[in-house]
Amino acid sequence: MTRTFQRPQRATHHCRHYGYETGLTGRGPLCAAGVDLSAPGASRPCMPEPAAADYCDKRQDYTTDERATWKAWQAESRERLTKAVQALPAPIPLRTSGAVDCPNCDGGSLHYARWHRGAEIKCTTANCCGAHFSIEAGKDWPQGGGR
Repeated sequence: MTRTFQRPQRATHHCRHYGYETGLTGRGPLCAAGVDLSAPGASRPCMPEPAAADYCDKRQDYTTDERATWKAWQAESRERLTKAVQALPAPIPLRTSGAVDCPNCDGGSLHYARWHRGAEIKCTTANCCGAHFSIEAGKDWPQGGGR
């Protein structure tokens, strides 16, 4: 049976209502409580440690427990990514892709691809691990480890 990974709510030092949409269709800063953040400087009350003059009566901070849970999730996620990179064949030849058994989730498949100045890995198990890597031209990747 494949191990599962439950991602907790992302608990930052911003207001819990704050969000940001990026990309061509992104609208920039957003407030889930309905505050208009489109004016310059309007998102200051949402930022970590806002000044007293920036106070918003709708601001809600994450709890210490929520932040600790998020921090632990980030550390576990980094550990899974490190183990995944170590499980890859080393070095991966340029312009190749493949898959190996994921070392983190007992049944997931860890897919990888390598191109001129980059690489990508992604496990088929939701929330297990995945990343894009920038790699210096002409360098082998990953270094050491592997099978």
